[in-house]
Amino acid sequence: MGRSALLIGCNYPGTKAELRGCINDVWDFKQTLTQCMGFDEGNIAIMIDTDQQYTQPTGKNIKAHLSKMVTEAQDGDLLFVHFSGHGTQVPSDDPEEKDSKDEAICPCDMNIITDADLTLIFAPLAEKDVKLTFVADCCHSGTMLDHDEVIITGPKDGTPPPPQANAASMQSLLAALGASNDDRDMKNRSLPFGDFKEMLSGMMGGQSVDIGNLRSSMSSLFGDDSSARSMDYSKYISMAKKAMAMMPKSGGQGGG
Repeated sequence: MGRSALLIGCNYPGTKAELRGCINDVWDFKQTLTQCMGFDEGNIAIMIDTDQQYTQPTGKNIKAHLSKMVTEAQDGDLLFVHFSGHGTQVPSDDPEEKDSKDEAICPCDMNIITDADLTLIFAPLAEKDVKLTFVADCCHSGTMLDHDEVIITGPKDGTPPPPQANAASMQSLLAALGASNDDRDMKNRSLPFGDFKEMLSGMMGGQSVDIGNLRSSMSSLFGDDSSARSMDYSKYISMAKKAMAMMPKSGGQGGG
């Protein structure tokens, strides 16, 4: 039985989305996998955005490595994928999305990977006897693989859920445990759609990005490497333009 893993950490240094702690998560999971789960260090790929010596966690790189893992997986293999960073939601016209939104993880270049992308990438595993564990340490992760059943839910016996700790309480707890301020990352890991649009706009030289042109903007920025949702839209527009070009031009001769 083979075991392979991909560990992804995005701190987005120097951007509006900057986080702290996501790279630490990668090293913690690497230690857990090698010391407790029987993974060989040589079979663990690392993608982080704070050190150029490592493969950068761009949308293109992440999707390419996931596809490689799926293609190379053999019956009996165990695959482990961990993402630590921002999650977001973008408008969707998919009728199966009950909330009219696609959940997505945010790579370091903001070439988002939606739940639809992940479903397409992992689909071939249905034909193999392979176990996949996907850990998304980000917001909006509950349905990140578009499954009907959400594994992590509230109390099963109907009792009220435990009280949620606020940031101040967590800071006090961490301080009591001896953690320094530099070790703490209490920032929300949800990237608001407005901030996402603003970051894309900056990448496009200030061009306005909104719901109406989000997909075309993603296609313009990332080309064939953009989300499947953007590519579907881009192909539709291209087909529509070709169809219109082939239509006979209207016009007639005036009669007297």
